[in-house]
Amino acid sequence: MVGIYISGHPLDDYFDTLKFLTNIQLNDLKDLRKLIDKEVRIGGIIGEVQHKISKNGKGWGTFVIEDYFESYELRIFGENYLKFKHFLIENNFVHIKMYVKEGWKDAETGRIGDPRIQFLNFQQLQDTLSSNTKRISIKMDAQLIEQNHIDFFKKLVKKHKGDQEIVFNLSANGNGLNINLYSVKNKVKISEELIKSLKEKKLEFRLN
Repeated sequence: MVGIYISGHPLDDYFDTLKFLTNIQLNDLKDLRKLIDKEVRIGGIIGEVQHKISKNGKGWGTFVIEDYFESYELRIFGENYLKFKHFLIENNFVHIKMYVKEGWKDAETGRIGDPRIQFLNFQQLQDTLSSNTKRISIKMDAQLIEQNHIDFFKKLVKKHKGDQEIVFNLSANGNGLNINLYSVKNKVKISEELIKSLKEKKLEFRLN
């Protein structure tokens, strides 16, 4: 069940991370057969968690993850469980990469079982943008650039110092000319806050 929040959703702080770095919504997990042989990326809030022990003494777990529209329970076993169980904390914000495999084939009946999920990586949602993007490209019309734009970018780079490239894609309106300007010295840390600043200026950008 998806939670009801009075003053905004807790995931609002990670809206752009979810927009740019997930490729499905949790609702899509309801039909795993459509996702067989695909890498999927989801993000959300960890809900109820249960750590369990199998009959042969091996640990495994179940956890609920919730996004804006849906909640879904996942099971995690074996090496995946041992590697990622420290992320399974209620109210933790996570980004998860998974690979969906075809189910096991029954040797006697030949019947294929339900699809299986292999967990590739868990990551704190607040770290996902900076660690999964190499550069940010900002598109502008060269003829419309004014001093206030230059001052804005100077402050932006100073405030968000990092090791990711910032590229300016400049176009000259009407003549089809496009030039990419790369800043060698000035690099940034791509974050939700940086993206928010660009949106407030109504600047068009792309993450790579």
